[in-house]
Order: sequence, then C-alpha cells, then structure tokens
Amino acid sequence: MVGEQALLHGSGRIFYFRFRRQHGHAQRFFYNKIQVDPKEFKSYWDMVNPKWRGKIVSLDPRQPGRQRVGGRLLFNIPELGERFLTRLFTEMDVTLSRDERQAMDWLAVGKFALCLFCGNIQGARAQGLPVEEFEVFRWKETPGISSGSNGSIALMNRAPHPHAARVFINWLLSRDGQASFQKIMNSENLLVESMRVDIPKDPVPAAKRRVPGLKYIMMDTPERSNQEPVNKLLKEIIGKQSP
Repeated sequence: MVGEQALLHGSGRIFYFRFRRQHGHAQRFFYNKIQVDPKEFKSYWDMVNPKWRGKIVSLDPRQPGRQRVGGRLLFNIPELGERFLTRLFTEMDVTLSRDERQAMDWLAVGKFALCLFCGNIQGARAQGLPVEEFEVFRWKETPGISSGSNGSIALMNRAPHPHAARVFINWLLSRDGQASFQKIMNSENLLVESMRVDIPKDPVPAAKRRVPGLKYIMMDTPERSNQEPVNKLLKEIIGKQSP
C-alpha cells in the first residue's frame, strides 16, 4: 500500500491515502496507423525528430483537463522536463486545438500523424478509423504513475461520523476492498490497478500491469502536483516557434 500523511495549515492533521494507480493516464499520445510505424518510437524524444515537424496536433496544454495534467506529468519526468517541452512546442510547429473531437478527426483523416493528449480512442476504433495509442509506459523514460481522479481518499480530523469514515476507509484499503474496487473500476476506457501487491491483478491486462522491480515516479506528491511552474513555462514557449 501507499499512504501519505501531511500537515494542514494551522491545527490538526489530514490523512491522505493513494490506493490505485494509472500509467500516466493524461499522457495519451495517438498516431495515424497509415503514416506512423510505432516501432520508431522508443522514447518521448523521438517526437522531436524533424520528420514530424508540422505533423503534430495537440490539445492545448494551457487549458484545464487531461491536456494540462499531461503537460505537468511531462514536466516532472526527470529525463524530459522543461527541455523537452521547450523543444516540442518551439521546434515542432505543433498545431493546438481546444476541441478533442476535431483533433481526433484531423488525426484520423491524416491531416496530422501524431495527436498529443487526445482521448476517445475507443470511439475511433469502433468506427474503424486508422488510429492507435502509443504504449508510452514501455518507452525508456521513467514511467510516471498517479492516482487519477478517483484513486485517493482523505480522512479529515473534524469530519462528521469519524468512526464510520474510519471503518469505510479501513475496508476500502483492505485486500477485499481493493480487489472489489479494482474489479468494478476497470473497463475498456479506464485502466485501474491497486497499489496493493497482495491481491490478484486479473482485471488488469497483463501487458499493462505494474512491473515488479521497475522504478516508477509518483506524480501525486505536493511538488509534482504544483501546476504553476508548468503554466509559466507553457505561457513562455507556446507560440514561439524556432526558425
């Protein structure tokens, strides 16, 4: 299990538990299967190969949502950070979109070869469109994992019915609770794996399970959750294309 305890401002404590993980769920990078051989990509840095200049569309990472979180995750991967984002958005002539459907349509018809931070790959596949998602967790950089939007729970010191809350949290974090959560939450659209290592992982596709012994970077720490440094960088670099 992974648990974290943090001090609140003033008095009292809050106990914050992360109990499931996602492989960098906001770092969703798609490609047009007609134009791209995924075997060419073994690193995020392969995206700044000059051959892809002008062939990338991205949801605007300055906007709220998956794209902004995705920018923050890339910023906090040690091998990437400010240097990678700067090269990506100043050298690669990236086209920005605020419309997820538009970006996917552009990718599907071949207007662009790569789409960053996009979504609804399942809908595109169901229509038989020539798009697929990179398995970025297999790339050489340290994989980032996070609790996502529903993988954490907090127990506050002055909450109503504190004893009932403790009973529920104790069950949720137990083997039975985590096995149930993992089974219910997994779907084609969402990959959910408990941080417990002592429960069956059958609901999680074998190829996408956390690998024992592999180093991961947890993205939910207070420092890596801070969006301000990323916002500042993106404001400076987006729109400043290199000659």
